[in-house]
Amino acid sequence: MKKIIFALRASAEKKMGGDSRKAKLYKEQITKLGFSAEIVFSLEQLSLQKPDIVHLFNIDLAYENFLYAEWCVNNSVPYVISTIHHSNEAMSAYYNLAKYNSASDVFKLLGFDFYGAAIFRERL
Repeated sequence: MKKIIFALRASAEKKMGGDSRKAKLYKEQITKLGFSAEIVFSLEQLSLQKPDIVHLFNIDLAYENFLYAEWCVNNSVPYVISTIHHSNEAMSAYYNLAKYNSASDVFKLLGFDFYGAAIFRERL
């Protein structure tokens, strides 16, 4: 039986979003077709699996996906990416509008622009 792993961002288990909802639905449907499927939320969890393919989600969190993809390459496991993402305008608003996001004040004090803040967030 083929095993498919859906690898999600670390916060997806507690902070549901479009990526985690889709992964849950995909897992339900794929298991009905006779495949084995699991959802993981960390590189450590992925490392315990022996998948035939890994499905990545959410290109807004490229650093986490990079680590998953790197693991796949190093272990000769094919992977696919569903490019679920927010628009550039939405991500800019997330990092730049202090009245909606108190974290943006911290980013501004540290001298981060939109892209620097995104990279910083991914590495936390």
